[in-house]
Amino acid sequence: MDSTVGVKVRPCRSCHDHDNINTHRDERDAIDIIYRSLQADQQRAAITEIYCMRLDEGGVQSRFPGVSGLAITIIFGAWNWVWRGVIDNRGAFVVTQYVAFLRAINISGRFVKMARLRDIFASMDFDDVRTYIQSGNVLFQASESDVGKLEREIEAELEKALGFDVPTLIRTKEDLAEFVATHPLVGRDLTGAIVYVSFLRKAPTSPQREAVLALNSDVDEVHVHGREVLWLTRPSVGRSRVSNTRLERLLKMNATNRNLRTINQLVQTYFSTDAVDSPR
Repeated sequence: MDSTVGVKVRPCRSCHDHDNINTHRDERDAIDIIYRSLQADQQRAAITEIYCMRLDEGGVQSRFPGVSGLAITIIFGAWNWVWRGVIDNRGAFVVTQYVAFLRAINISGRFVKMARLRDIFASMDFDDVRTYIQSGNVLFQASESDVGKLEREIEAELEKALGFDVPTLIRTKEDLAEFVATHPLVGRDLTGAIVYVSFLRKAPTSPQREAVLALNSDVDEVHVHGREVLWLTRPSVGRSRVSNTRLERLLKMNATNRNLRTINQLVQTYFSTDAVDSPR
């Protein structure tokens, strides 16, 4: 089971429709304080979303007198149930952990502080927004399951806030975990080599795949793996002919690349079973 990466309290639809949101906010703050006091004891056992629900008299209200009106239920005995997203139909919804890889951030004069990126993503009502190093890797949680829609919305908001186009390629936590476990270079001795990963909008067609694989040489070893292209280059042998820009021209789609080491470290830091309260 994953370690806790964040605890959020969300109002159900009925809260928005029928109750004063300020009342809910006061209760949310109260329950947040209570939960933080329990984190050490709970050992951050799971990714947990806490949802507010209407309860009969008593229950949580009797245990936490400061919480009145609406009640927020913390189901201590059902961590795994909640973590798996088996939420009932009382207005709650399931969130997904995403990573947005932003193209060409902090290069070619397009400098953006990571705090600024976090603010932009938070303004879009995403949860648990974090950044990893300075190359435009933003982790966030969202209830939207349509990745294409998320990419378009984020790109529009970034262009509005920053004044320039920022192609955005999104992967889920599960996508990245599967990638680092199954890509063609897993288990290879990579001593003396540099390996890059280009994230694509969609998997290449057969002609596009053939065009990319034609870049293989004594210097470059190229692999197409689903929606990712990996290329291993050997600087001691010669100068690489592969670049993210060249891949974009061949594939006729946006791509953004990262060092494979960066992806491995991101997954290990945030998504492994050993990751606990990783830095923002």
